[in-house]
Parts: sequence; C-alpha cells; structure tokens
Amino acid sequence: MINVYDDWLISLFTVLIQTRLLVTHGIQWLPMVDNIVVIVDGNITETGSYEQLLSNDRDFAHFILTYQQQEDVDDDDDEECM
Repeated sequence: MINVYDDWLISLFTVLIQTRLLVTHGIQWLPMVDNIVVIVDGNITETGSYEQLLSNDRDFAHFILTYQQQEDVDDDDDEECM
C-alpha cells in the first residue's frame, strides 16, 4: 500500500527527471535553455548550449548574427521615423 508520503515522493521525483521540449522561434528564450538542437533542411546540424553554439561559428551562430543585424536595422528605421 502506498501512503501519502510515498505518493508525494514519486510525484516529486517524476517532476525532477522530466525532459521538456520547447520548439520556438522566440530567440529571447534560447540563452535560458540547457540544450539547443539546430535543424536545417530536416537534419540535425548542431547541438549544445547557447554559448557553445555561438562559439562554433556554424548555422546557429550565423542565424543569431543575422537576426541581431536585422534587429539593429529595424531599430534604426524606428528612430528615423520619430
């Protein structure tokens, strides 16, 4: 027979070992995750932390650089409109 404590302990252990998969285009979340999997044309091209992938200078780093450059252009356009 499982008592309340055993049930609570099993629930806590289950929460601690769960893996969550986040599929997003939300760039702001990427520095906060443990592991990033980069998929290009349906193939996994890289895996690692945000910092590791930036230092690899491959698909992920190029994507982030392009995104940041576009954000800078958009910010400049917004300032010119004011």
